Amino acid sequence: MYMKAGERLLSPCTVHIPDYFVKMNEEMLNMNRPEHLPGDMKDRILYCDDHIIVTDLDSARSVISALKSMFSTSLLYPVHRLDKDTTGVLLVARDRETARALGHEFACHEVSKMYLAAGYDVSFSSSHFPRVGIVYSDFEQNAGHFYHAINSKVKPLPTNIFPAHIETSVATPAATGYEVVKQKDEIVLLRCRLYSGKTHQIRVHLKDVLGIELLNDSKYGKRRKMNRNQLIDPKAFYLHCHKISILYNGAKKTVGLLDQ
Repeated sequence: MYMKAGERLLSPCTVHIPDYFVKMNEEMLNMNRPEHLPGDMKDRILYCDDHIIVTDLDSARSVISALKSMFSTSLLYPVHRLDKDTTGVLLVARDRETARALGHEFACHEVSKMYLAAGYDVSFSSSHFPRVGIVYSDFEQNAGHFYHAINSKVKPLPTNIFPAHIETSVATPAATGYEVVKQKDEIVLLRCRLYSGKTHQIRVHLKDVLGIELLNDSKYGKRRKMNRNQLIDPKAFYLHCHKISILYNGAKKTVGLLDQ
């Protein structure tokens, strides 16, 4: 029997909780290192040692396929996820013990994930929100599998340094830090920090609370048209995880791409 979120057991029973970490693909068993690798693969490996791999995930997810070819082990565990079409830093553990340790950090919200986002100013400027702040809300899902922010509030921050830890509540368990880095006409560039891990959290908080629709967001956006010359990639989804910080070997380790 499978249970949905929120369902209650009416009588005592045995509950099986599956292992949080699933091997990326059983086909990697007995796989040898190939003689030739994709030309840009070395550039996509941001950090690698005996226990973790940090890679730059592209929108086509081809990096994962390349990792299968690069490492001759069946034990590769993605310890967090990126929403569909979101690009950027992905952390992969190379053994179960490391995966469990990092998974505990994610569960306890001890990991810092920073994103760059670009979107349309639908109502942000006219609503006079602070340029730096934290969005708090709860989430609800409708029948079409769209998420919406409810019970939302915005707390301004005195500087552009996001606090390491914040307090959430039962009424507002989802929190996203944001900073307006630059704005030109109707386009806004933001730096965001996730303090919780709700599905589609950044795009929902930006749209529902701040009035900013991410560029080329086919799920939550209005598919607004722009001059193709205004975008580096007219088809790209403009949400990118550019930095991640974890506690690793007793010290804080930050890996990512340059802010640019």
